[in-house]
Amino acid sequence: MATQSEVLTHVTSPTGARSPINQFAHYRTFPEASNKTVVGFNVDTLYSLAQTDLAAEPLLLTVPPMGDRYWIMQIIDGWNNVPAAPGARTVGGAGGVFGLVGPEWEGTLPDGVTRIDVPTSIALIGGRIYTAGPDDYAAVHALQDQLSLVPLSAWGTHYTPPTDVPLEPGVQDTPVPAQIKRPDRGGVLQPAQRTPPHEPTGAR
Repeated sequence: MATQSEVLTHVTSPTGARSPINQFAHYRTFPEASNKTVVGFNVDTLYSLAQTDLAAEPLLLTVPPMGDRYWIMQIIDGWNNVPAAPGARTVGGAGGVFGLVGPEWEGTLPDGVTRIDVPTSIALIGGRIYTAGPDDYAAVHALQDQLSLVPLSAWGTHYTPPTDVPLEPGVQDTPVPAQIKRPDRGGVLQPAQRTPPHEPTGAR
């Protein structure tokens, strides 16, 4: 998961299925069957994916009102578990603001923010919004464009995600399976240097 995060954020600005850390990459059309960014894409949703780094501070995810449209923002931690999945089934159509909190942060979130504790300092947001077909694209694009990720320290300001983000040195911009199966890595995933997963306090 750490290696995947490095590869999928190794861009200077959102492009296609990749985006810098703590920014969304939006799928604007249904993906082809050959697309293996995730194991298997839905055939009736448009995806909004983000790799997040929660080591320094929480990240506030804002979801606009969705009405009666199905949606989900699946949170996947560094161990590929799902600590939360706010969506139409659990939250309803009103959307909301969700604070993703890493394992080492202590503090209080702003009023009205729903806290989601994530047991690792990296997490994937797997967002999906129901899309009835190409004629529905424009309406879903408008909802995607209202999704936002804001660091807690910038909450309440006119925050915009950074552009032209410097690339992390040393990241190999090659498919993750090829990297973790290299003989020099023993065929197993080694922890990434930038944002390794952290065990929750008292996990041992």
